[in-house]
Amino acid sequence: MSKVTDVIKQVAKEENLNIDFSNQHTTLKDLKVDSLAAMNLIMKIEEKLQVTLDDAKLLDIKTLCDLISAFEEKLK
Repeated sequence: MSKVTDVIKQVAKEENLNIDFSNQHTTLKDLKVDSLAAMNLIMKIEEKLQVTLDDAKLLDIKTLCDLISAFEEKLK
């Protein structure tokens, strides 16, 4: 498991979001993460990882896999 995944799990728990990591291609919408909750989640992940995602990249995040990949790419 990657550092990014660990941070996402930690933030999701803090935000009381029940995110199932068994299928990372599930959309955030299907995980019951609405747009406001998604933005809060992303902002808190950015804070913990001390990075900022580009606005264009934010628009591409639809699935859990997209979320993980966006942060892993930023940390490279």
